[in-house]
Amino acid sequence: MNGDELNEGRSRDDRRERRRSRSHERHRSRSRDRKRRSRSRERRGSSRGRESKGSGRRQRKQYKYWDIPAAGFESMSPLQYKAMQAAGQLEPNPTAPMAPLTLTTNIPFAGSAISRQARRLYIGNIPFGVTEEMMMNHFNQQMKMAGLAQSEGDPIIACQVNLDKNFAFLEFRSVDECTQAMAFDGIIFQGQSLKIRRPRDYQPLPGLSENPSMAVTGVVSTMVADTPHKIFVGCLPNYLNEDEVSCV
Repeated sequence: MNGDELNEGRSRDDRRERRRSRSHERHRSRSRDRKRRSRSRERRGSSRGRESKGSGRRQRKQYKYWDIPAAGFESMSPLQYKAMQAAGQLEPNPTAPMAPLTLTTNIPFAGSAISRQARRLYIGNIPFGVTEEMMMNHFNQQMKMAGLAQSEGDPIIACQVNLDKNFAFLEFRSVDECTQAMAFDGIIFQGQSLKIRRPRDYQPLPGLSENPSMAVTGVVSTMVADTPHKIFVGCLPNYLNEDEVSCV
């Protein structure tokens, strides 16, 4: 091998080394560019997230009735007002006099929130699948047929049914109509004898009767009052129902 061939071989090796170094440099520059792009994307995403979080924050609503002076004391500071209270020049807690509660209708407290506890009835042993509308229609019809509705319209204004525990609550428009509906205790509805009671949160209103003033014909109550004529009958077969026991 002569000198020319050796020089040519060295030049080839040099060219290969240059190509390799150039490709390596290109690869490194591309990887740097990728990293820079990914970092810039992350920064953009984090800034957008902060903007969205900041825009989604709700501004606190200022309470508009905070620290408003009472009527007649607008020109007085809170410290002056407290000082006059401490000196006994003002009442500790001045309150407006309450007007007496009067009845201006034959239907006491009709639809009032004060008497809601006295206008509701618990209905137990309701048939399966019964709806609020069916319960209201049945009792409204029975109230009108028995002459217990005290005015035009439906005496029952709301109903809540709990099918899981087999009971319902009826809300009447007046306290007296609710009391008169207690006479329907034991009424038959779709083949079942309904159990009618006062709710647990019942609070009687003063001056009003807690018991119905009349009995409904054909309705046998599920609750027997304690009298000398009341007897206990035990050891009854399980297959007998209330109607069969009352016939015996």
